[in-house]
Amino acid sequence: MGLIFAYREGHTFLHRANPVLKIVFLLGLSFCPWWVTLPIAAVLAIITALPVRSFLKQLVFFIVIGLLILLSNGPEAILGFLAVVLLGLVFADTTAPEDLARSLQPVLGRRFSLIVALTLTMVPLCLETMEETRLARKSRGERAICAGWITSAVSALLDRCDELSLALRCRTGMENL
Repeated sequence: MGLIFAYREGHTFLHRANPVLKIVFLLGLSFCPWWVTLPIAAVLAIITALPVRSFLKQLVFFIVIGLLILLSNGPEAILGFLAVVLLGLVFADTTAPEDLARSLQPVLGRRFSLIVALTLTMVPLCLETMEETRLARKSRGERAICAGWITSAVSALLDRCDELSLALRCRTGMENL
């Protein structure tokens, strides 16, 4: 099962493209109407073999937000929202956080580019930790959703963040990151 907003290795032209060029392309598409953006996003998702079916369970938040948008703004707004979410999934799926940090470094500086890369790394890490904690509690016969699950997930996530922080400090020599 794939994680949403996690990088997957691939050999498509999108995987090889410069991350800054992808950001510029995404920003340009975000100003286009949904009937231009959605087909392009769908073609890009097909080219990259985006595992949308395995993402459905993890996309519950976006589905709920989409329903709220549909109720308040109508079907055109939901199609625009769907296009933006799909483009974000394609971008995250085809862009390694390290490559993004390297590409942004000349523009934004070393520290800010590392913060962006770390943020892109943390989203899938949080989702993976929550899923592992849920499965561990389920295998022990405990209820999956309760205060204990939240405590376990946050504790495991803090441990992983501590490991990641130590690894980053060792690699970059930035003790105050």
